[in-house]
Amino acid sequence: MKFGKVENLEGIDFTLPPDDESNMDTLHPHSDTCTCYIGATGWSMKDWKGKVYPPKAKASEFLFHYSRQFNSIELNSTHYTLPKPELINKWKNQVTDDFRFCPKVWQQVSHRKDLGIESGNLDRFIDSIVSLEERLGACFLQLPPYFSIERLALLESFIHMWPDEIPLAIEARHESFYTSDTWKDYIALLRAHKIIPLITDVAGRRDILHSSLSREVTMIRWVGNGLHKSDYSRLEEWVKRLNKWKKSGIKEIYFFPHEPDNLLTPEISKFFVEKLKETSDINTRGPRLDDGNKQLSLL
Repeated sequence: MKFGKVENLEGIDFTLPPDDESNMDTLHPHSDTCTCYIGATGWSMKDWKGKVYPPKAKASEFLFHYSRQFNSIELNSTHYTLPKPELINKWKNQVTDDFRFCPKVWQQVSHRKDLGIESGNLDRFIDSIVSLEERLGACFLQLPPYFSIERLALLESFIHMWPDEIPLAIEARHESFYTSDTWKDYIALLRAHKIIPLITDVAGRRDILHSSLSREVTMIRWVGNGLHKSDYSRLEEWVKRLNKWKKSGIKEIYFFPHEPDNLLTPEISKFFVEKLKETSDINTRGPRLDDGNKQLSLL
């Protein structure tokens, strides 16, 4: 993930913003289970053989083994092409029952002037991903960097066409969304339709990091810096924040850690999961890398 990448981390304030005071109007404390879904951005990583996958695993078996290590995936491939039904069925048959796919909205929707409404591409995308059925988690729409708050009416039209039964997160990157006045209007729209304001935590764009919630589900895309010491302290702060949100009423968390080239994502995910389990009763699971090849050979 090159977005927000910096060469020098010195002087960057990684402090999480305080909770949006209006979150309390959205959340209500409960005794239900809270689940944290954790995943990488893909499973086609040959370099994970012997670490995440058995040493002799075939590429066709990677998703099977991936789903025994992670319980979710930031499914970026759907941004570039729509998977055929037979491929989706193959995916569903390879993963565990608790696994959730989180598809990124097709670029023929997200990066078109009409957001796929007039062309019918929005309907095509929805028709494709609903085939994931019970393995479908939350989708996410990544708006292009030039999509400003001036196009909020178009985004509202898109939201009206999105099915209520499929959780959707939206990532806005244009700085015009993040002024005090425009942010209130934007969040009000999302809350009215239970759309998730996607949270992006990346070094080079601290301006877009927020703490607003719209429903009992949230999605965080977190970007590390090659296991720099700040990666660990940042995740420890996120563990504290998620524990707080769980007590306040969050029921589902989608957390996607990014590291350069995906190579170190298993290591940082393992750290995050261990810290989460140490301090909370949030239901989650992640990579088990400490037993090495002996453990992987048993999968």
